[in-house]
Amino acid sequence: MRFEERFFLRKIPDPKKLKAYGFRQEADGSLKYEKLLREETFRAELTVDPAGAVRGQLIDLEFGDEFYQIHSDNQRGAFVAELCEEYGELLEEIAEAGFIPQPFILAQSNRIARRVLAEFGEKPVFPFKRIEGAGVFENPDNGKWYGLIMEVDRNKLKKPETLSACFAGTSPKGGGKMEGTAQTTGTSPKGKGKARGSSQNPKSTEDVPKHMTEAMNVKVRPETVPELTKREGIYECYHMNKKHWVTVVLEDEVPDEDIMSLLRESRSFTLGKRRTASGRRRGGGEQPAGKSEGPRKWLMPANVNRFDVPGALAKDPVILWKHGTRVKPGDLVYLYFSAPVSALRYRFRVVESDIEYHFSEERMNERGEKAMRMELLQEFVPPFSISKMRKFGVGPVRGPRFMPEELERQLMKGK
Repeated sequence: MRFEERFFLRKIPDPKKLKAYGFRQEADGSLKYEKLLREETFRAELTVDPAGAVRGQLIDLEFGDEFYQIHSDNQRGAFVAELCEEYGELLEEIAEAGFIPQPFILAQSNRIARRVLAEFGEKPVFPFKRIEGAGVFENPDNGKWYGLIMEVDRNKLKKPETLSACFAGTSPKGGGKMEGTAQTTGTSPKGKGKARGSSQNPKSTEDVPKHMTEAMNVKVRPETVPELTKREGIYECYHMNKKHWVTVVLEDEVPDEDIMSLLRESRSFTLGKRRTASGRRRGGGEQPAGKSEGPRKWLMPANVNRFDVPGALAKDPVILWKHGTRVKPGDLVYLYFSAPVSALRYRFRVVESDIEYHFSEERMNERGEKAMRMELLQEFVPPFSISKMRKFGVGPVRGPRFMPEELERQLMKGK
């Protein structure tokens, strides 16, 4: 993965906002932006083509060539690390100012998420701290899962009794368009079904280049598994019970309506069992992973260009905030400010959640949007910088996630 790509995953460009930021329109329809860095010794160049693919490079002006060291973690000395931090802050700022966040990478994944929202009023939740982008569709009455979208190496998917290597070399028939993914290597998805990485057709999967894609696990009736897995794009379930679940690759090989039919059936299996007040389901069983009892602790992002948090707090220590996760009253929220601040600044306690509210911003007016009221508990002075956060394995916060215990302990030492 090139350095720039990670900043534009799960995002699609908004041309109007990019032009407002400073991108200029080229004759071929692409948008281009340049900025000098490191005391004008390097030039950052960003291009967004008409299909939405992003190309970025950092030019060393002394030699007139691209500075490739930023793409290798093995060449991160002090100078390169500082350059990466400055360049990364610029990319993060552009991503937040000119791109629209999406829950997933592939176009079909996001279409399915929108259809689930429209039909059931349920958004994916992201309970895994260590698996970025793995979204769960669950029944809110009992927490039972009926779908899981995650990024996987397609070469590891299997047909019954057959390694996926036998199938990975065939070109998918569907589109598989990457939605919101920076195609930084010059291999934007011109062909159908082409996801990040590549696939070949060797006898063993051990030395096969990764073919990273997104796939969905859905629950089905056991007697239908053999017939379903004969279809292109449907495999034995990855990392879940193979008797009751199958994995569907979301590269447009399986039509949206077929996937929705599978999801409706999968969701039907979750009906009729409500979670009790203790958090256990009637009939036994624990809460899903990441759903521990008691208040939870969240890391959430704040875009400084959209909302003046300090100004709002100066008027009232309780503020209204959008949320799409399963936040409950009593939960703690640590608010991370985006570039140019790039730091943790406030700690709040949630006093009310699941408030019906119509936000003014275009993409916040979807069915199912909720708001919460948060009461200020503490301001970190000075703010806890991104460079300190990285020591605890936390980079820029681009969506709600659980707060790492070690990072919270470090923050509370200075309380």
